[in-house]
Amino acid sequence: VWAGVYTLRREELTLSFDRMKDQLSYEYFPQWTLAATDKGSVAFNAINQINVQGPKREPVTPHGYIELVVSDSQEKRDKTFRFKLLSDEQFQFYPANLSRITGKEPVGDWSDEDELETP
Repeated sequence: VWAGVYTLRREELTLSFDRMKDQLSYEYFPQWTLAATDKGSVAFNAINQINVQGPKREPVTPHGYIELVVSDSQEKRDKTFRFKLLSDEQFQFYPANLSRITGKEPVGDWSDEDELETP
């Protein structure tokens, strides 16, 4: 039991979008305490894709999730940040806000209802 207490922690992802610097800062703490944390920042133009998946897509979540695919030039590979949405309202406004901040159009199970209503 004690080994589990000392080797496990709550998995945590912190994303910060800075419009003034046009960059995304991230900090990821894996579930295992012995695994290294991943921390860094990338420019908004390094965000390759904003994938919005509905609640019925795998992995199944109550309100869907967003997946950011980011090119990391330091590690010379793509990183994927995935986070669950906590409500149906978030499913509507988070992708729109991310699009406005980053300049990237979200793809997947989402459409901007404000754009559809504009004549």
